[in-house]
Amino acid sequence: MALEMNERVRRTLPQVFERKALIADQFFEKVFQRAPEMRRFFPRNYGRRKELFVRFLTQVALVAENSSSLETVAQQLAGEHRALGLRPEHYQLGNQALAEAFETTLADRLGAEDLQLWLAALTRFNQRLAELAA
Repeated sequence: MALEMNERVRRTLPQVFERKALIADQFFEKVFQRAPEMRRFFPRNYGRRKELFVRFLTQVALVAENSSSLETVAQQLAGEHRALGLRPEHYQLGNQALAEAFETTLADRLGAEDLQLWLAALTRFNQRLAELAA
């Protein structure tokens, strides 16, 4: 099952990449609607943050169910986020916003099962980030 999940998430990465800017815009919009105070973590010019967001999506796709790779990427990203002051609750909020952004921007591109695989991979990754932030 893990191999199938990883392959399917990787296979659908091009469809996700086609909408990466829209996903990022939706994500940030939803985060800021729920928690305006999170704007302090992001510079006014979101260009750099969008690039990092795309890197995050790529990393999730590449390590979807590979525990050792997931841990390596999570440790690196958690260190970067720790420097910004992110806390565990930020990851839960971010995961909810990310799920909504994926659902609204990719429902017509990905089948329901592939969308659920992506959401599972993103949730697993964000849960690990929250654990590392605790």
